[in-house]
Amino acid sequence: MGMLVVLFLLCISFALTSAESHSEADCTWHYIDQPLSHFARGGAETYKQRVCVYDKYWEADKGLPIFLYTGNESPVGEYVNNTGLLWDLAQSENALVIFAEHRYFGESIPEINGMENCMSYLSSEEALADYASLVNKVRREWGGKDSAVIAFGGSYGGMLAAWMRILYPSAIDGAIAASAPVW
Repeated sequence: MGMLVVLFLLCISFALTSAESHSEADCTWHYIDQPLSHFARGGAETYKQRVCVYDKYWEADKGLPIFLYTGNESPVGEYVNNTGLLWDLAQSENALVIFAEHRYFGESIPEINGMENCMSYLSSEEALADYASLVNKVRREWGGKDSAVIAFGGSYGGMLAAWMRILYPSAIDGAIAASAPVW
């Protein structure tokens, strides 16, 4: 069964060879306020999560899909510039494309007063909560209320995409996880 999925994705990829080439220069960059901790009590501190958005295929409030790349352990621009299948499918499906940067990487580094280089809030649980919060914001404020959200990722990012579907089923409608040893 797994081999059939791989062959299907390869066929889609080859069928879409006329798709445009994209890079981070084609995108709009946003900084989204996220809680320093989604789980600690009483903490009101926030940090800015960097998000790359490409909306040229998408129309708000039309129920078109949203593709969320669950960023992993590098600046998110590296994935924007080197991700093929997501871009190909986005064009054919008129999807909104969002690359979310993982906390503590790239420009999404929390500053904690009095604690230089503190890694206390670096966890996959906090990153997943960031992504769920981002999806809720997109649905509420960007016109994605009726849009299906599909998470994409590879390796650790693929594990995050799969875990998003498992842990936040009301936020994520599906996930494409490549090279992701989720268990």
